[in-house]
Amino acid sequence: DNRRHSRAPMDRAAEVSDGERRHKGRVKDISAGGASVTMNSGIEDFDRGLAAGDFVEVEMDGLMPLQGHVARTIDDGIAIAFEIDDDEQDDLIDAIMSGRAGLDLGD
Repeated sequence: DNRRHSRAPMDRAAEVSDGERRHKGRVKDISAGGASVTMNSGIEDFDRGLAAGDFVEVEMDGLMPLQGHVARTIDDGIAIAFEIDDDEQDDLIDAIMSGRAGLDLGD
């Protein structure tokens, strides 16, 4: 595993937008660098689908909207690489570590 950031498990409702469509899903895990999102009805329901490199924005309660690109598609959704600056990354890490992101931290 060559990830730069540790991932934390999450089960949080989210909306993913590709600029044309919004689709409901669930964030499965998150880090300062990205997230895995399971689409409620499958990735194929986007009219044109999503492919690696496509710009997306993810919205979840309790977190700022996060912009990034599709790093890859997975069986039931997408893996997103965030495109956020250092300050936004620090804010996201703080939210993850404080539990504000709705994480399952094993409490």
